[in-house]
Amino acid sequence: MRVFHLIALLVFSFLFPSFFFAGNTDSTKIVVVDSIIIKGNDRTKDHIILREITVSPDDSIPFSDLKILTRKCRLNLLNTALFNFAEIEITETLSDHVYLTVSLTERWYLWPFPLLELSDRNLNAWLDHADRARINYGFFAIQENFRGRKEELKFLFRAGYDELFGISYKIPFLNKKQTIGCTSMISFGRNHEVAVASVHNRPIYQNEIDGYAEKKLAGSYSLFWRPKIHFTQGVQFMYNGVSVSDSMLIAQPNYLGTSSRRVDYLSVLYFLKADFRDVAAYPLKGWYFDFFIVKNGLSLLENENVNFLSLKFLGRYYKPIHRNIFFAASISGKISDNQIQPYFVQQGLGYYNDFVRGYEYYVVDCQNYALYKLGLKMSLISPKSRKINWLPNERFGKIHYALYLNLFHDGAFCDQLSYQTGNPLNTGFMYGTGAGLDFVTYYDKVVRIEYSVNRQKESGLFVHFIAPI
Repeated sequence: MRVFHLIALLVFSFLFPSFFFAGNTDSTKIVVVDSIIIKGNDRTKDHIILREITVSPDDSIPFSDLKILTRKCRLNLLNTALFNFAEIEITETLSDHVYLTVSLTERWYLWPFPLLELSDRNLNAWLDHADRARINYGFFAIQENFRGRKEELKFLFRAGYDELFGISYKIPFLNKKQTIGCTSMISFGRNHEVAVASVHNRPIYQNEIDGYAEKKLAGSYSLFWRPKIHFTQGVQFMYNGVSVSDSMLIAQPNYLGTSSRRVDYLSVLYFLKADFRDVAAYPLKGWYFDFFIVKNGLSLLENENVNFLSLKFLGRYYKPIHRNIFFAASISGKISDNQIQPYFVQQGLGYYNDFVRGYEYYVVDCQNYALYKLGLKMSLISPKSRKINWLPNERFGKIHYALYLNLFHDGAFCDQLSYQTGNPLNTGFMYGTGAGLDFVTYYDKVVRIEYSVNRQKESGLFVHFIAPI
């Protein structure tokens, strides 16, 4: 009988070892964090880094939870856009005591470079007519991580087809708790050519060869609150002054919404963001949501002829479904309260990243729309890092890269009453589908080459420089 009991005890302990050794498992072992050591931050202040680390010295935490938290903190550091590489190592010292070592590779923060860009909405729209005169040139300087405090200072001097001169300054942390920040901006622009209408959903331009079709003066001040790592909300106050030539008003009488050649108006905007993506530049896991509501026209200026309210939202979801296969989806939309708006504030689909793939050549000047995007990605080259020996500076010589095959389907529904004549896409449903290759590398650079087909059976090869979803 004793032999039977002994055998049963051995079998039970083999099948359920945690019953006997629970005190030694990571899931129940409580450790104390003695200190956090930071290495590689030649410029970035320690308190900027510690703001992204949700563990503090003297914290008592289960060892298994600490492993999970350090992985999340590593992603927090990478998503600051201050570092190309970040690693956090846990080292055990005395019994139930550990310290963390944060090893960083900082980015290059000063970018003074000549500016050469296209005046069109995207590269594909420019290639549609390939007019070399529609090129802007100048000088663009960005000082990121200014003073080592994650501040950002920008100067822009742009001449050529569309002139723009501006300066902006962002201070992410104004208080000791590092929860409140602000951004200020002022700019002045002059355009020789401005879109005054769309026909067959292609922009129609008014050109002023000897003068300027439009001049703009803009300024803004934002105050935002980031109480936790993943949540940000804030308000922005804006001023816009727009003046146009006489021929502009003849070409589009409703361009400013008034018979006057000048409009000045104030706006106030509220925004809310929740960001739980693993890597912001090219996410594979997590979710993101933002919400904007803006009131254009506050009836405080003399010739403030703009008066409407609009709302925009964006939701994105990312899910690994296999070791090297990933699913992504997004839905976004815009709603405006006024059916008739000045043409110069019209901005529906076809601008920035708000477009259906396969319709890169088109614009849809609608006041209300809903847009969805679906994607299935397969990793062809999983994320890798390597050193370039002939670049001794680690900020450039140590790189990471990855390559993905991307299958996608997009669709949108637009609702517009003011400018729908001659523009069949301004109402109804549009969709596109296709496949492409996404190359991802350091400094948040993404290069996409895609082949797509839209609802009208039009197909083409397109190039983009931002994550698809």
